[in-house]
Amino acid sequence: MMIAMRIAMSIAVLVALAGTAAAGPLLTPIVDRNYALDMWSTIPFGDSASLAMGGADVARATGSSGALDNPTASAIRKSTDDVWGLDYHIDYLNGSLSSDYGNAGIDYNVYNGGNKPDQTSQQLTLGGALRVYNWGAAISGTVRSMNLGADPTSGGDVFAETALLKASLATFIEGPDIAIGIGAQGAYFNMQTDCAGPQCGNLFTVSGWGAQVGATWIPHMQSFRIGGVLSTGITGSDVTGGACTDPMNCDGYILPEKVVVPASANAGIAYRFAPSEWNQQTPGAFRDEQSLTVELDVLTSAPVSNAYGMDAFAIHDLERSDEHFSVSPRGGFEWEMVPGRFRLRGGSYWEPSRFEGVDGRVHGTFGLELRVFEVDIWGLRRGRITFTGDLAREYSNLGISIGLWH
Repeated sequence: MMIAMRIAMSIAVLVALAGTAAAGPLLTPIVDRNYALDMWSTIPFGDSASLAMGGADVARATGSSGALDNPTASAIRKSTDDVWGLDYHIDYLNGSLSSDYGNAGIDYNVYNGGNKPDQTSQQLTLGGALRVYNWGAAISGTVRSMNLGADPTSGGDVFAETALLKASLATFIEGPDIAIGIGAQGAYFNMQTDCAGPQCGNLFTVSGWGAQVGATWIPHMQSFRIGGVLSTGITGSDVTGGACTDPMNCDGYILPEKVVVPASANAGIAYRFAPSEWNQQTPGAFRDEQSLTVELDVLTSAPVSNAYGMDAFAIHDLERSDEHFSVSPRGGFEWEMVPGRFRLRGGSYWEPSRFEGVDGRVHGTFGLELRVFEVDIWGLRRGRITFTGDLAREYSNLGISIGLWH
């Protein structure tokens, strides 16, 4: 098993680093406001465990971090829980070595006078969940800040900030052993510059709301789970500027009419190899046994009408977003090598291209989780520290997180 896991992890990383981009996209200047910014992304937005497994989490999602991927997560009882359960998470990721964070494929030697951006990204996710008997509720949020590089007109850097807040309510129905959850999600988006002009600063801010519905089948005394989630799109139509008063000339930018997060569907299946069946309650505070959990997901994102990419907007151009559905298969494993002490994770996912003339890319992901302490506070609790990575062509994301060991 150890040899197989090492080979799988090595292949994932090597494949992720291989490959070259296509010839490049066609960019056109922005001449009016008749366009939308497409906030599509298949890069995992969840916690460190989900990211380390290639974003494959919809079937095995539990607790507060799982609520980011599936609104049923708060009602799914962990195998060692009693009649109620309380959970929280906090994760931080830093992508400081990416030259093409959004896979836009822009040749800056052609379109920006050789001024290639030094793109960076930081992400923080945190939340909490409470379960009482077969009912659960969760609130989780993710904040991401991205430096898109220098504006070719002003020379100042362009920053994009996004925040996603999710609240969900779920219940588990015994008998058919199905968890059902509904949720609301709000998105906030802000773009700004740090140039020295009179209208520099906040270019625009926009927000919007959407909904989610999910289901997870957890058959009793079996070792597999199947999950699915449908998410509506989120549209922010009230694009307003901070210091900017003219949307046709906001520090040289022509602002979009709206910003859109596309609708999506995600489905997955997970299986756990271990001495005991996965879907059962077990005695004790922790379920310490060697186990290998694998999951395969397929994430499908809808197209957005008359939409264009964010990276090209930063250099005053339009890069047409694909008018077809985008499909992202993903898979990963979690291996508890030393029961109650150490876990190894690995995976991979396909990031399809959203732009014509740009190749998709394969990501290799990995993670190490170590238990660092054990205390008795309203019951026995363990703390853990997790190191996570996501590597692809012209992309890297490395992170560290702290939280509870489950």
